[in-house]
Amino acid sequence: MISSGKFIGFFKSSFSRSWFCVQHKMCCKHASKAASCIFAAVLMTLLCRCGSTDKPVAFEGCVKAEDYAVRCWDCTEDVQPVVETLLETLIESLSTAQDNSDVAKFNAHDCSDFALNSPAFAQLLLESKVAHEKTAGVFDPTVLPLWEAWQHSRTSTDGAASDLYAKHDCIVGYDHVVVGPHRAKKLREGVRLSLDALRHGYAADKVLEQLKSSHVRAARVTVKNSVVTCSIPPVKRLHKIDLTPLLHLSEHTATPPTYCVEMDSQALAVQTQHCKSPSYYVDPFTRRVSLGKLSAVVAFSNRCTLANAYATAAMIKGISFANTLVQTQGDVAFLFFYVDAEGNIQHQASQNLSLRPTKDGWIVRWIDAAAQT
Repeated sequence: MISSGKFIGFFKSSFSRSWFCVQHKMCCKHASKAASCIFAAVLMTLLCRCGSTDKPVAFEGCVKAEDYAVRCWDCTEDVQPVVETLLETLIESLSTAQDNSDVAKFNAHDCSDFALNSPAFAQLLLESKVAHEKTAGVFDPTVLPLWEAWQHSRTSTDGAASDLYAKHDCIVGYDHVVVGPHRAKKLREGVRLSLDALRHGYAADKVLEQLKSSHVRAARVTVKNSVVTCSIPPVKRLHKIDLTPLLHLSEHTATPPTYCVEMDSQALAVQTQHCKSPSYYVDPFTRRVSLGKLSAVVAFSNRCTLANAYATAAMIKGISFANTLVQTQGDVAFLFFYVDAEGNIQHQASQNLSLRPTKDGWIVRWIDAAAQT
């Protein structure tokens, strides 16, 4: 690669010669030579620019048993330590499994005001309220007590599980939690919540924000089942994401087709139904716990946090309800996977999703995404 000093000197020299030719109306031979010099200088500029953006910095790792991967372009500093520190901080603050997390502290708190000293917890609470409204209440983090009672009922034989379930039924509902910029409050004793369904998407969103603050011009961040991308003008990069490892369709068919998503500055979240380890969901309206209604679902939105909420709602309520969200919200698209009557895996896309066939599978694009960014 040519050094910046030599390149600038070459450009100045070429420009001076061409300008002299124009000013003094030199012969066609000299003018043509000068024009060639300018063309060469501009071409070298483009090559240098393309060289910097087409060679991404890529790294991956595992923080507290949670996998992540990052690819970024025009990255001029070592951002991996910053990314891993951020992920560790978010896990410690937001994971229900962490005894000393901010979520655990809130769950153990009484009905008095709870100070939101953690910016991450405060922001995720507010975003979860938005997700609750956008999914018509289907995404509800306060179903945690019902979930725990149901788990107890699977191993209990003393008959106390049904009483425990009835006891917790009256404290489910996100309207029992009031969230402000600096404080949150429970309106009923015993209300507890889990933000684990949004946590990985939120982490991906925050990592992307960190990369943007480091002047990265294009990036792709994957945290567990969540992927978010960005292209900051003048860079226009189309990210191509292979969904095959996230969908686990090989559990349903020996030779699953490939699904490649093309995204510019959007996010997606994947939820799957594993055959050996099935996922159960709590419907906040019926209060019933059941298997997800789909083999897998991919939800597209502008932020990973919201995409995770949409994917959860689709798993709980199914394709018809999810398509209603497409109509009413406008900031979401879905790709559904289900097993038909013959036992074959099938896919179905919401009307704002484009699927283009290839030799081995499909290319997927959110056709309304440009209007949402």
